[in-house]
Amino acid sequence: MLVDATGRSRWLGRLLGVDSPARSPRLLARYGYAEGTCPTRDAAPALVGTASGWTWTARVRPGTYQWTRLYLDGTPDGGWVPEEFQGLTATTPRGADVTWRLATETARPGWFMVGDAAATLDPTSSHGVLKALLSGMMAGHLIAAVLDGKAPAQEAAHAYHHWIAGWFRTDVVRLSAFYRDLGMAGFA
Repeated sequence: MLVDATGRSRWLGRLLGVDSPARSPRLLARYGYAEGTCPTRDAAPALVGTASGWTWTARVRPGTYQWTRLYLDGTPDGGWVPEEFQGLTATTPRGADVTWRLATETARPGWFMVGDAAATLDPTSSHGVLKALLSGMMAGHLIAAVLDGKAPAQEAAHAYHHWIAGWFRTDVVRLSAFYRDLGMAGFA
């Protein structure tokens, strides 16, 4: 049994030609860190959204702050830093494509894709780490059932895909409503 936990690189999916079509408009996120003092963020993180995107800022440890900016209105500005972090020592921002994707197949007899290799949502889904852990646990449970002769491999693969796809659809409904409430176009 093979488990693909390679994240967005989707090693196994690409090797086998399993499609992972976009299920949202293209979503680009930039993120970075800043060191110094920002009393505004010491007390609480913030998520601020507009029709052009959203920005999340938070203290991640004393003297270190993190920000993520999702852009819906063109190419991200490589030098942008949140206003509240202006004057702090900022790292060079990095970026990621966080377009929503669900693999057309997340398992077959002999293999499973878990975490972002199976399904990707942007950070506002707020449970990417939990999804990675739980999908790995579910794949492990089903693999054990197949290897112990308690479940046919095809049925286990089908049950896993049904479970992942259901979770994905539930999150898409919630996230689409969030983006529509912000006035962002293109979300079903």
